[in-house]
Amino acid sequence: MDDVAVLRLLQVVDSQVPVGGFAHSYGLEAYGPLGVTPFGLSQLVDLHVSLGSLHLDLAACASARLWAPDEARLEALGEELTAWKAVRGPREASLQVGRRLTYLAQRALGLCPPRLSHPHAAVVLGALAATLEIPPRMTLLAFAHASLAGLLAAATRCLRIGPLRAQTILADIHPSVVETVEEVLRDPEAALWAATPGWDIRSHQQAFLTTRLFLS
Repeated sequence: MDDVAVLRLLQVVDSQVPVGGFAHSYGLEAYGPLGVTPFGLSQLVDLHVSLGSLHLDLAACASARLWAPDEARLEALGEELTAWKAVRGPREASLQVGRRLTYLAQRALGLCPPRLSHPHAAVVLGALAATLEIPPRMTLLAFAHASLAGLLAAATRCLRIGPLRAQTILADIHPSVVETVEEVLRDPEAALWAATPGWDIRSHQQAFLTTRLFLS
């Protein structure tokens, strides 16, 4: 595994990369009016990892890493991921970030990610990891960390929680992340699911908030 490739993986998952991830809370903002406590947030994040959208995205990322550069299979995977993301806000966020990630990979890194009609971020990242020959486990761990760091950064802006507590929650969730990554790697296709209706309801409601900080 090339050291430069590892650095490029870290670059594309960094929250400072201008792909627009900072504009989305994926429905977390809608929990704000409910008075979610730090403990409640910790439970929500754990569900997000083990049963929710991150579980789904990790499976999609692992599948894309396995199937790239077969564009027909990646296209089918993107279509299936679109079908799973039933709520418009998070679905459009995933596609927006994926499009920006594709553009970044081309312009800044000189890579050639597949041109997909459903370029979800998880699929694009998995394909890029295959190009860079990054091992699947490292790819998923980096993706999970970046996703959760972004989500918890959003929490500090829309919930009553400080950065230190957010980092504590992130550290506490690491064992669940490892367990989920191991489950996904055993059978990525079978792991392509999510089952958190509460998150879905809040994600839908967020579009109708009177005032909001995030697009989704």
